[in-house]
Amino acid sequence: MLRSAALLVLWCAVYATVLWPAWARPLWYDEVLTFHMATSPLGISYFGGGAGPIESNPPLLYWLVKASIALFGTAPAAVRLPSVLAFLGASLILCRLIVERLGHLGYGLAAMGIFWSLAPVQLAVEARPYALLLFCFCAALYCWLHELRTGLAISLAGLFLSHGFAPVFGAAIAAGELRKIYDHRRIDWRMWLAMGLPACLVVTYLPMIRNTKAILYPAAFGVTPWTLPSFYSGLVLFLLPAVALFGIAWLVSGKCRIATPQFAPHETAFVWFALLAPCIVIAYSAVSGVVFWNRYGAGAAVAVTLLLTYLLARHTQSATLWAGILLALFCVHRGGTSALADKYSNTSQTYRSIRPDLPFVAASGLAFLEMDHREPNDFTKRLYYLTDRDAAIRLRHATMFEGLTEARRWFPLRGNVTPYSDFVQKHDQFLVLATPDFPEDWLFARLKEDGARIRLVADEKTPYRDRQLYLVELKPFALGMHSH
Repeated sequence: MLRSAALLVLWCAVYATVLWPAWARPLWYDEVLTFHMATSPLGISYFGGGAGPIESNPPLLYWLVKASIALFGTAPAAVRLPSVLAFLGASLILCRLIVERLGHLGYGLAAMGIFWSLAPVQLAVEARPYALLLFCFCAALYCWLHELRTGLAISLAGLFLSHGFAPVFGAAIAAGELRKIYDHRRIDWRMWLAMGLPACLVVTYLPMIRNTKAILYPAAFGVTPWTLPSFYSGLVLFLLPAVALFGIAWLVSGKCRIATPQFAPHETAFVWFALLAPCIVIAYSAVSGVVFWNRYGAGAAVAVTLLLTYLLARHTQSATLWAGILLALFCVHRGGTSALADKYSNTSQTYRSIRPDLPFVAASGLAFLEMDHREPNDFTKRLYYLTDRDAAIRLRHATMFEGLTEARRWFPLRGNVTPYSDFVQKHDQFLVLATPDFPEDWLFARLKEDGARIRLVADEKTPYRDRQLYLVELKPFALGMHSH
């Protein structure tokens, strides 16, 4: 028992150490939204669908982040702490389930190593709802398998309060329960009650669905024939070295097969539904026009972990060895989180000192909100984001950031959100930080329509998505075009 506890402590310490650089990095756009939602005095009203069209999520993460900030302050690491702990909690639940089934801590640690090598490990260092979704999903799975009905109801309530697509993964448990009905020819009404009561929370999604569907996304962000294979290949990308090593060892050892417990039929139903649940989300995105991000399918990582751990157990007895190999590989590739941290190393801030007499316009809503959150007050006074819904729709078919105007009702923004026409009436010369031709940014296309002179003045590694700074000059006759 003492040895097992020491190994778990060691693994948790490695987890925290490896993730720390990405854990402590500055907050990016989505996380700034989380921060503002968590610190807003209007917090209890999140059941109304969030802050209109700018942020629409159920409230559980905001409440947890609010508590973390109250306890540990506003540093990025404190804002992300609920996600870091939630992902670790999901890992420990999977470890416990595997140890109960296979009777060896090595396989449980191997399951943690597999889970940490899948793409969703990056969500452990994101102040967003996905790590929380994984924790509640794993907790619900544990309670369902152990027939802990009260725990199941609480876990599913947490799941449904984490993200709008969470019910798709909750349905995996319903699929397993349906298989039990087929096998046993009886219905466990108390179990269905435990699943049905929290499902009523889905009614609170209606405002969020309305807000989300009102947003237009560029065609480049839409679902394509490559979306599905891209999702699953990206899910297991960092696990491929371990799979290759296992394949070699399997061939060398003579393809031995070891007797291990099998999935029960209802467990198999759960695993396959959870594995294929992202297909449902992708299909919905294709039909509704709502963009699909790979993180929406994070729950599939639970099914992949269970499947691969059982495969490992069926073909090797070296559980502890493989657990060590998987941990070592996690330390090397860090689940891709090194790229998140490296973005903020050796960055330049000379953009602050270039023509400080001019307004500074962020072409992207991402850069604007991040700058508004991180930059000093003397800089944010001259920081602008320009809005023009008609131009955004006509030139980019994208209204992702038009809601920043409405966000002032919710967030204490220091920068300026101003209509394009009003801004160019007052300023015929200004700076623009941009990535030309980025799918969601319409500003450059509008400036070119208006005959603006655009000159690159700096190209540097900024701590933001955009790195090119331009000086824009509008001719006097062009300004008259906006008087209407």
